[in-house]
Amino acid sequence: MFLVHGVSALHAARHHAHRCSRPGAQGTRGGARQLQDRRAALQHGIVRLQEVPELPAETRVPAAVPGVSAGRSQHAAEQLEPPPRQRRGRRADGTAVTRMLCFAAALVAAGAISLAAQGTISDSHAIAESHTPPDYVIGIGDVLQVVFWRDKDLSAEVMVRPDGKITLPLLNEIEVIGMTPEQLRLAVIERANRFVDDPRANVIVKEINSRNVYIIGQVTKQGTYPLLGPTSVLQLIATAGGVTEFASGDYAFILRNAAGRQMSIKFNYKSALKGQRLAQIVELKAGDTVVVP
Repeated sequence: MFLVHGVSALHAARHHAHRCSRPGAQGTRGGARQLQDRRAALQHGIVRLQEVPELPAETRVPAAVPGVSAGRSQHAAEQLEPPPRQRRGRRADGTAVTRMLCFAAALVAAGAISLAAQGTISDSHAIAESHTPPDYVIGIGDVLQVVFWRDKDLSAEVMVRPDGKITLPLLNEIEVIGMTPEQLRLAVIERANRFVDDPRANVIVKEINSRNVYIIGQVTKQGTYPLLGPTSVLQLIATAGGVTEFASGDYAFILRNAAGRQMSIKFNYKSALKGQRLAQIVELKAGDTVVVP
């Protein structure tokens, strides 16, 4: 604004001085006074021009394009400016975060169940090795360790096949289904007599896989447990560390496959803990699954 005003004043002063200096001008005295005023105005305009600061480069108005209005020129200049840089990423909304957390919680819960089950299976292996009752009946899927004290070449760790048999070095196939560990030990020694003198052997049940029960839900240690002998549902809950504080209700459910049909048995564990309704305590069978909601 100051720039335009100063330039206009400068041109006006020069033009008036030229007219007044022409010969024959009327009112020499008045013209001189006007000339002096114009010179003062001219001097004032120059001073004002010197006071105008130089505009920064980023705030300078682009020169008008010939034949284009100022408004359109400004609009074109705005279009030529690069768009502001957008920040990478975007804050997830509440729904996405909730879904992510739910999915993460489901993954953590599934992993926790799997780890708990694996740990319990390892414990069941140790239980099988040290607490297998003498009258335990070997079943399909059990892992047996046959150890010859002086003839290690005959020793082996084998799993009972679906046909109920195992295979040992030199002794070939032996049908073991329905035997106790002691009965199998005597059968192995009898066969080994044909190859070695005075064989001495032992049979250890390393893993019990034919008689397992399962417990899931609100107990301290979910997983798989070997059924070593007569075991009630209340004993299994106790072996699993008891019911947690997050259990809902007073009941547990026993899922059992009977003659190809799935059945559910309801069990009030809270009344049993109080010594009430003891007749409802069910003895578990191999393959039963106990659910504590």
